[in-house]
Amino acid sequence: SMNSREKGKRGERLWRDKLKEAGYPNSRRGQQFSGDESAPDVICEDLPHLHFEVKYTQRPNIEAALLQAKSDCGEKMPIVATYRTGGKLKEWTVSMTSDVFFKLIEQCQKRNKKT
Repeated sequence: SMNSREKGKRGERLWRDKLKEAGYPNSRRGQQFSGDESAPDVICEDLPHLHFEVKYTQRPNIEAALLQAKSDCGEKMPIVATYRTGGKLKEWTVSMTSDVFFKLIEQCQKRNKKT
């Protein structure tokens, strides 16, 4: 429905804003420009290794979103950013497979060892 489309766009804008707030200014909505179905929902040039799938809905299906992110991410790491509207948490959560989680942790540890 148009409503869910609008909601999706709103979620993408909110996640983009969240990235900017977190110190990643080069963030924008993805499909806005390309119209490509496999384009990520939000593109963050400051985090080029991450592919974001954004869900902003009452009952997000994390598994389906991860499957979608996995099939669209190419060489990037598939990440699902979720905001459950009407939920109690009232904040964004980030989901990923354990493979991606361990890869991210490994990258952080390598970065920290250099200093």
